[in-house]
Amino acid sequence: PPERIGTMTMAGISTSRDIASAISDYNLQHQELPIIYIDYMELYGDRAVEQLSVDIATGNVPDLICLNGIPYNSLANDDLLANLYTLMESDEGYTKDDFFENQLAALEYSPGVLLRMPQSVSICTVIGLKSVIGEKYTWTFEELYDTYERSGANTLFYSQTPEQVLKELLFQSFSHFANYSTGNVNFESEEFISLLNFSKYCSGNTSDYDDDELTCLRKKEILLMPVLLSRFDQYTEISEKLDGDLIFVGYPDAGGSTLYLNNPVAIMSSSPYIKEAWQFIKLFISSNRYSSRGGWPLRREDLAHFLSAELATGANTNEAVSICAELQAIDHCADFDKTLSSIVMDEAETFFFGKKTAEETAGLIQNRTELYFSEIRTEE
Repeated sequence: PPERIGTMTMAGISTSRDIASAISDYNLQHQELPIIYIDYMELYGDRAVEQLSVDIATGNVPDLICLNGIPYNSLANDDLLANLYTLMESDEGYTKDDFFENQLAALEYSPGVLLRMPQSVSICTVIGLKSVIGEKYTWTFEELYDTYERSGANTLFYSQTPEQVLKELLFQSFSHFANYSTGNVNFESEEFISLLNFSKYCSGNTSDYDDDELTCLRKKEILLMPVLLSRFDQYTEISEKLDGDLIFVGYPDAGGSTLYLNNPVAIMSSSPYIKEAWQFIKLFISSNRYSSRGGWPLRREDLAHFLSAELATGANTNEAVSICAELQAIDHCADFDKTLSSIVMDEAETFFFGKKTAEETAGLIQNRTELYFSEIRTEE
């Protein structure tokens, strides 16, 4: 075996079977510089994220990091992550043209700055009946309300409370209201006020329905159904139960459809092994061996191979084309910031109880998020 020159570390707050498998394969190919995975959840339990943050702040920095459950935007804002575009530019085998432009744009922290790469992507969206909704691929809240009123559906959703709807919308649209790279927040916008009003408008009760969610959609008892699509056969199953009467419509305005990142990873900018860490990322994203959770590859070539394999095993061509078209149209990622989400949900509570208007609530959220961003940027 080659002489060992050191070890790389990869940190995370959970153990992913896919990452463990990729590390094992990488180590077989790179015995001179193997990767050791550090599971902070196993070591520190509920203090996992806090301890990882402390270690990074005190110089105990891993070479790679799995971003599942990690405050990515905080790491990015502190310039702790390596720009993967720089590594692509010096790699003859990888260029931006290998990827879909919309997906790279969605993954960027700011224009020209790519700091993370998922193993694969899934589609967060909302589906409905094409016969009811029509050929809409984007729509406004007003159009949704009009469609709902004429549809005859009992409720918009199956069982979501206003709080659940708001959380889901935030997960899918944070980037529209909070820009971490510039520090700008936009929660007083008409778009966010519409989002608040929509969340309050949505309510359902599972006890009203004897059937499952998909059956209720087919029977036109509900108008919309949120889904996370990760496999072609999942789409096929839904389509068959709806007799092909299916459309990806997404949430209105800022929500839309989003990319859900499966096992996103990043390289710490302080690592002495940045180029070697890049080799691991290339291995990780290039094979469906590491996608037990489903999802679709990011690179054009890998997606084409994946699609060919799926069609050879019976995937429906039209449905596969629909999935690929959606993957090439989505322009933002599903994201989560625990602090921002807590601010929004805290202020929204009084709005849902009718004690404040949407405009008043949006103003309070704007003030608190501006203060939060100011504190973050002051700490830099």
